[in-house]
Amino acid sequence: MSVYGPGGIVSLLLWGAALAALVVVIVAVTNIVRSKKDAQTTVDRDRNDSFEILKRRFARGEVSEEEYMRMRSVLL
Repeated sequence: MSVYGPGGIVSLLLWGAALAALVVVIVAVTNIVRSKKDAQTTVDRDRNDSFEILKRRFARGEVSEEEYMRMRSVLL
């Protein structure tokens, strides 16, 4: 059995490096997808919070109906 042959140490190291690279790529892609999902969730939550604040301000009479409709259209 040779060091460079199909079952040699070099071949084994190359397969190990390829497997390690594949794991790194999978972890990186998973983190990217997760961070994009978290960012979108944060944007949605902020938009909902802003809309709730606007509704409360309208209910208390702090903004007119015209202002409410204009701000609502911006948020939606």
